[in-house]
Amino acid sequence: MWNNKQIQQHYKAANILYAIIRKTIEFIKKKKHVDEHEVQSFILEQMNSFDITMDGDKPIVAFGPNTSIVHYFPEKKSSKKLRNNTLILLDIWGRLKKSRAPYADMTMMFYVGKEIPRQYNQYFEYVCKTRDSIVKEIESSIKKGFYSIGKEMDSLARTILDKNKLAQYFLHGLGHSLGTTQPHGIYAGLRRKSKKRLVNSLGYTIEPGLYIKGKFGVRSEIDFYIDKKRHVITTTPVQKKIQRIEFIKSIKV
Repeated sequence: MWNNKQIQQHYKAANILYAIIRKTIEFIKKKKHVDEHEVQSFILEQMNSFDITMDGDKPIVAFGPNTSIVHYFPEKKSSKKLRNNTLILLDIWGRLKKSRAPYADMTMMFYVGKEIPRQYNQYFEYVCKTRDSIVKEIESSIKKGFYSIGKEMDSLARTILDKNKLAQYFLHGLGHSLGTTQPHGIYAGLRRKSKKRLVNSLGYTIEPGLYIKGKFGVRSEIDFYIDKKRHVITTTPVQKKIQRIEFIKSIKV
């Protein structure tokens, strides 16, 4: 479990990652005809400048239909260029370059264009409602005197999405614990097969997503831990809606 120092290291890493995302959006606004690989390279440069490290994989940067691929890593030669009316998914994770410093991990959604398509907003709203319902259920279970079991939370998320006939598009586990050598920790998280209960002073992710093959995907990922007073503490920004990036006049539709 994390000690107080590790909790503060996690907070710092989370704050830095969010600052990098904000810088990345400014980079996208200013850079003409940017592609996924260029954005990924920019993120890696920023991580290096902030003295943040990550595991062997690189940040996920997906434009348009590539957002429908759960774990999409752009290649330089095949990287998709940004155009107007494009959905963007950014998933980044990292930790301080300190011994046993834990990871932070977050995913946020953006859209370049004058108006976000209704379907994108609607599906992202379903994702956010599912995410928030899981947080409330974890809080409720603690108040009742017990801690949630990982697979039960994953099942609940699918039940919530199934009410809108969307569970078939949720293609990965609900969340994982956060490690110190890689973002997916060795402790059980909110996964489909996890029979373990959540514990105090350990970071977890909640990251429901919907992926329509070949069309688009949306995901929201937040981090949290349960403190010693049994409060659920969210440590990353909680995105409520897809953030629109103003229409870029220099980019052809």
